[in-house]
Amino acid sequence: MSSDKPSRILVVDDEPDILWVVRITLRARGSFEVEMCTSGREALDLARSFIPDLILLDVMMPEMDGPTTLQALQRDPQTANIPVVFMTAKVMPQETARYLALGAAAVIAKPFDQRMLAGEIEEILHGRRSTTHAAPEAETAALFEAYTAALPGKIGDIQQRWQRVEAEPGDAEAVQALEHLIHRLAGTAETYGYASVSQIAGQIEQAIASAVAGGELTQTAREQIRSLIVALEAAVRAPESR
Repeated sequence: MSSDKPSRILVVDDEPDILWVVRITLRARGSFEVEMCTSGREALDLARSFIPDLILLDVMMPEMDGPTTLQALQRDPQTANIPVVFMTAKVMPQETARYLALGAAAVIAKPFDQRMLAGEIEEILHGRRSTTHAAPEAETAALFEAYTAALPGKIGDIQQRWQRVEAEPGDAEAVQALEHLIHRLAGTAETYGYASVSQIAGQIEQAIASAVAGGELTQTAREQIRSLIVALEAAVRAPESR
C-alpha cells in the first residue's frame, strides 16, 4: 500500500458517541478515510462496497454482536482478508485471548485515549506511528459539550431501567437492557472526560454480570447495585468527575 494513500477505516459501533469521536480523531490524522455504521448487518454490506483496510468493530451490539459479525466477514471471500480490531469495555486477559483466537488482529480497550487511537491503528496497519496530529479543537469541543449535555438523560434512562429491574428482579430482558446501557456508559464516559463515571459504571456492570452468573439478582446484589447507581448520579454532578 502506498504510504501517501489514506487508509480506509470502517468503524462499527451502536454507540454514536464512540463513532463520532473516532471519526474526528482519525480524520484529523490526514492519513485515514473513515466510514461508520451502527450494526453488524450494516457492516457486512458496507465492507463489501467500501473495501476498508481495517475494521474497528464493537464487541457488544444488539442482534448481531462483534464476534458474529467477524465470522460472517470471514466467510465472505470479499471481506475475509480485511483485518478486524475489536473494541470492547471488557478486556480481561481471557476475553482478549478469545477474540484473538477468533481471528481479530488486535483488541482496543474502551474507554480509549483519543490522542493515542490513531497511532494504535497506524501501528496495527503499518507497524509504525507517524507524527501526532490533534483533532480539530472546535469539533472536539462541540462533541464533548454535546456529551455533557446528554449525560443526565443517559443516567435517567439507567434509572428507569433499574426501577423496572427492582420491580421485577426475575425479568431477564429488563436486566439485559440495563446491562447494555451501563456497558455503553462504561465504554464512553472516560473518553469524554468522566473517568469516575466510567469507573462506577464498570463496577455496576460487573455486579450485574456476577449476579446473573449466580442465577438471580439477590437482595444483596440489588442493594449493591442500588448504592452504585446512587454513586453514579453523584459522580455525574461532581465537577471533579471530569
